[in-house]
Formats: sequence, structure tokens, C-alpha cells
Amino acid sequence: SADKIFYLTAKTSGKKEAFGACARLYASGTRLRSIMITAKEQICPWQERFRLPTRTGPVCVRGECPLLEAGAEKWRGALHELLAGYHGFDKKTIRQTAAKWGVCPYELSLDLSEFCDAVICDYNYVFDKNVRFERYFDKKTSEKYVFLIDEAHNLPDRIRQTYSGQISLEGLMAFREEAQELPAELENGMSELLGVFTAAMDLCADSVHETGEGGRTGFWMSREMPVFLSDGVCNGYKIFSEWLRKNRGAACAPAVWRLVEAYRRFADLIQLYHTGFMTYVEILGDNVIIRLYCLDPTSIARESLSMAHASVLFSATLTPADYFKDILGGGEGAVSVSLPSPFPQDNLCVAAVTTISTRYEDRTKSADRIVSCIAATVSGKRGNYIVYLPSYAYLELVSGRFAKKYPKVTVTVQKQDMNAAQRDEFLGLFVENEQQLHIGFCVLGGLFAEGIDLPGSRLIGSIIVGTGLPGLSNEGNILRDYYQMKNEDGFNYAYTYPGMNRVLQAAGRVIRTEKDKGIVVLLDDRYATPLYRDMMPPHWSHIKFADSAASLADIVRRFWASKEEAQK
Repeated sequence: SADKIFYLTAKTSGKKEAFGACARLYASGTRLRSIMITAKEQICPWQERFRLPTRTGPVCVRGECPLLEAGAEKWRGALHELLAGYHGFDKKTIRQTAAKWGVCPYELSLDLSEFCDAVICDYNYVFDKNVRFERYFDKKTSEKYVFLIDEAHNLPDRIRQTYSGQISLEGLMAFREEAQELPAELENGMSELLGVFTAAMDLCADSVHETGEGGRTGFWMSREMPVFLSDGVCNGYKIFSEWLRKNRGAACAPAVWRLVEAYRRFADLIQLYHTGFMTYVEILGDNVIIRLYCLDPTSIARESLSMAHASVLFSATLTPADYFKDILGGGEGAVSVSLPSPFPQDNLCVAAVTTISTRYEDRTKSADRIVSCIAATVSGKRGNYIVYLPSYAYLELVSGRFAKKYPKVTVTVQKQDMNAAQRDEFLGLFVENEQQLHIGFCVLGGLFAEGIDLPGSRLIGSIIVGTGLPGLSNEGNILRDYYQMKNEDGFNYAYTYPGMNRVLQAAGRVIRTEKDKGIVVLLDDRYATPLYRDMMPPHWSHIKFADSAASLADIVRRFWASKEEAQK
């Protein structure tokens, strides 16, 4: 039994699905109350001035925001109205009631959560110590909590991002220019922080070299954190934050607030620094960047999960299971369960062309063969397809060549930095129309590779180019070296396993209901190797291998012909 369930997810779409499931449970006779927690900055009625310390506008501090200073009668009235009238509480309902009673909608949602059986919220409310629910997890309690963690394959990277951060000399100098005249006590804070960057530059002295454009680069890294970094940042941050607390109405307060916010997280990371972290200093021209990387989320995940009586982590792509059990702190005591796909295996055709290399150095010469394989895949049936490619550069190359060779085919291409309206417009092009051939070109691991739902004929095929490996980078190589020392499986932990999860997510866009039928095509010679064969899910056991576009087209035609025959 449990006293409260926390359903944790990374995306708004996941929260809405869970909230809808709770509503269906209630309708079936399970009398549970549920709430969907919305981030403070998204539910605040004064979002444009959220937490901005001006002398006139509201700020998110008791004593200055009228919504936080509402009397006890208003808070009780808002809670009573919600509890008497609803069993599920979403952003709209909470915000409307809060506005009616003149109280803070975010604080109202937190108070309301104490009366709920299911709390649906972002990962941060458990795994980020700066956002974590204090009322539940920072005090001793006899209550039993259960964590249900959706799309858990995203959790390792989320923890790494949450517990990594950086500061830069460029950012500090921009603050100095914005603030202009600084009070004398803040000059001491500036000296502390400038001293940090001066000492950091000295660490890079042996690696600094001149670039062709007259600039310079250099770096330094260590698993240990220099004493000057912890002392200088914490001392400087303390000076600025204490001054701001006493001088919120000063002319330079907004600039100081932004600096304090930037250094607050960094100072917190310093306090949390342990053997799973890395310090990295980089010189780029006149700029100095100091980064703290969380390489290993294991201990943070384990500590966070220990706050629950039981935790269930689930995803369609927790592959391989031992990797996730290790990296998310489960260890040998964790139980893993692999369930078969709920959809008929015969409704999905999985094919791999294993005579093509999509490695970086081979991409230009393989582009025409990729185009031929795309054409072979779509030759069997008209409808909507998505081609996933490993980078924007490769996407532009392949989509351009395809459009030139097949100008009559409707093609849409994902653009970089698409806003919400552009994303919705892109997905809106995937309509139920089996008479039109439409191909979307997207980046593997990007906006449209997971978390989208295009059931039925809105999507009948995914063509996945490459193995999803994250691009080689300093961060990736640091991660690789760390895990190579830890368990001698560095490249797989840093690149192979995260890459295969991208592939599985993209493939999972095709079959969304028990009636859907579709195709997944993998284009890369590595899919024939034992490593990749072992990572394929059980419902891919019927995968077919092709050595050319012609043999792929034959596989595709046979599949669609069998589906048409079955319908007769």
C-alpha cells in the first residue's frame, strides 16, 4: 500500500496522459484525487515579471507579492472550493480559482497536493535538490511514497544536466558593464570572482596555443576541484547575495540579481561535488569558461529514489537493462521486467540494409544510396513517412538530393530552433491520407524523434539513418574516459547505449495502436553486428536484412501485400 503516488515525467504531454488516466480510474470507481503540478514561472499570472527584483513590479518573495500575502480566509476558501468541486486539478482549474480568490496559483497547487493521492509532476520535484518538494522529502515522515517514473531512459541525461553548470569571464564582464557604478562592498565580490578566472587561466598555461585567426585556446581538466574555485566562488556569491537581500530597490539590483542567479546554481554544485564530477576549464580567445560536469548520476539517483517506499521506472526503450540498472542506482537489488509489445508483431515490418556506412567520413558518398533506400521503402505504399538522420548537415544533404531526384513527392524538412507553433504546423502536415506520398525529414534524437503521437495512417514508416550515436564531443569523450576507468565499457556507456535508445524511440513512432501497420527501416552496416543485434527488442526478432535498395523494396512490397491480403 502507498499513501501517495508521485508520477514523474519529463514532458507536458506525459503529464497530460497521466492526468487523463487518473480521470478514467476515477470514473471507473477508484476514488482518487489527482493534481498536475505546473512550474512556478508557467503558472504565475505575472510571468513577464516573474521574480524580477524591480522597485515597482511584483516579485516572488513573501512581503512583496500580494498573492502570497493573501489572508488565511482566502487560502481556505480557494482550497475548499477546489476540493468540493473537483477530483482532478490541472493548470486551468487551479489558475482560475486562484485568480478568483486572489492567491498565488503555484502555492495553492502545492497546498492542494497534500489532499491528493496522485501528484503528477516533472522529474525536478524529486531529483533536483533546489526544486524538490520540501514538504514531502525534507522531513522525516511515516508516509509511504511510490514513484512512477515515465520515459526513464531520459533520466540519466536529465540528472547530468541538472547537476552540471558553468560560469564564464565573458558573463562576469557583461554584468560589470550592465551594472556600471558598483557600491564599494560589491567591488570586493568582483575581486573574488575575477581572481577565480585568473587562477583558472594559470591552470591552462601549459596547453595554451595560438589559433590561425590570432586568437588562443587552451584547456585543463581534473576529477578534483581546485580550492581556489570553491573558496572564490562561494565568497564572491555570498557578498553579492547578502547585498541584494538588503538593497533590492537599488538601481543595479536587477543586474546583481541576474549574477546571483547564475552563481547560485554553480555554488550549489560546488557543495555537491564528489567523485562522479569533473572540473573543466577552457580558454577561448579572451573568454575563460569553467564547467562542472556531473559524469555519473548513480549516487544522485540512488539518494533521490531512497525517498520512496518503492520506485517503478518504465520506458519502451530501457535497453540494455543492465546499463540502466547500473546508471540509475538500482544495482543488483533492482528487479527488471521486460514485457512483450502489446501490439501484433505481424503489423510491424522491420528491415535493415547492412551494406551502407553512415559514419561521418562516409556520409557524402553514401547519400545517394540513402536516397535509393528511402525511395525503395516508400515504393510499397503511399502515406506518411519520416526519415531520421544523425545531423542537420546530413539531413540537408539527403533531403536535397531526394527532392531533386523525386520532385513530385511532397517533402517537409525539420528546421533548427523551431518554436511551438512551427512544431505544431510540422506535425499538422501528417494527415490521414493514404493517397498522398509525404516524407518528413527529421533529426534523430530531436523534436520529432520521441514524444509525438501519429496513429493510424498519419505515420506508416520510419527510416532511421545511422545508429543514433551522439556526436563526438569533449563532454562525450570525458564521459567515455570516466566509464572506461569505472567499468571498462566507456564507449558504450557514452555513445552506443544512448544512441540505440534514440533509434528505438524513433522506431516507436510507427505503431501506436493495435490496429496500426507500418515499417521501420534501419540503414547502417553496424546493425548486422552482435552488439546491435543483442540490443534489439524481442518484437524485432523477425527482422529482415537487405543488401541493396532492390532487395529492400521487395521486402516492403511483400509486407504490404500480405496486409492487403489479410484484409480481404
